[in-house]
Amino acid sequence: MLLKTMAKTPAEFAKGYDQIDFEASKVAFEYKGTINPNYSLIVKKHKDGPEYPIAQVGNSYGLVNHRDAFETVQNSISDRGLDFGKANILTWENGAIMDTRWTIKTDAKVSVGDPVGFELILQNSINGRKRFTLKGGLKMLICSNGMTSFDKKSALSIEFKHRESIHEHIQNINLQIDSLLNVFHEDIQKLQLLPQLEVSQQHGLIIIDNIARTIKLTKEDLDNVNGYFTNPDSGILNPDAKGKGLRGITGETRNAWDIYNSLTAHLRDVEKVNPTLADKKRETIADIFNGFTGEGGSTNFNRLMIPDDRPRRRAKVETVAN
Repeated sequence: MLLKTMAKTPAEFAKGYDQIDFEASKVAFEYKGTINPNYSLIVKKHKDGPEYPIAQVGNSYGLVNHRDAFETVQNSISDRGLDFGKANILTWENGAIMDTRWTIKTDAKVSVGDPVGFELILQNSINGRKRFTLKGGLKMLICSNGMTSFDKKSALSIEFKHRESIHEHIQNINLQIDSLLNVFHEDIQKLQLLPQLEVSQQHGLIIIDNIARTIKLTKEDLDNVNGYFTNPDSGILNPDAKGKGLRGITGETRNAWDIYNSLTAHLRDVEKVNPTLADKKRETIADIFNGFTGEGGSTNFNRLMIPDDRPRRRAKVETVAN
């Protein structure tokens, strides 16, 4: 009966702290009236609610409750006196997997009037399907576009299997948050080079098409990106920032920063329905644009202005664009 219940676990997303405010525990795994000594059953229980089976795991599985992981990281942020807003908490598979994101305000800017915040991402599972992960990225404050670090080594900062206690890693978590903040400032310096790579409106659309092929966007996704590039203000969520040309002006000279923002605006839409997929594509895009900031960067950028006339391969429909 328990196995049948677990097999029907839905994948729908749920938001908010109440979705992680429960206690998960390991209990004996019983099947057909016999206890299997090699396995345990993970069950979760909300206050005054019934126990609900989540997953069958090996006895060596180290359970980390979402609530404990969340409070450990949030306390570390608070202890540093950082300016952060309410955490964006997302869970799926009946709360078995969690993705939590904090946006920390900074004084950093890529260009005048275009502030960038530091995004801290915490991921955890209680069913063995995702390791405990803490990583950092960037968040554009006027449009809420998320961006992963240009530094691949820092893109996945802390990751460990569920064989250890999170409490043994609190000191590492503190140190890693400091390290990620240092990398964040290095990333800002690289991003500030992108507005210098100028391009016409038409060549910008060609570059977007070539990048879309690399990251395997569907035709519908490409149309969404082109929409943000063609109508720059459409990707800006802060009404006070609209009409100021912060994402370029259609028909005038554009640049690599405008293109980058169009792509990440689309992935902001994807994140609403599939945050894991959005993060993977952000990493690929960051790698591409990182190649524009070093030696030979302008050459790499100019190569993408050459149209690719090959038939577009049918991409798997896996994203949803607003």
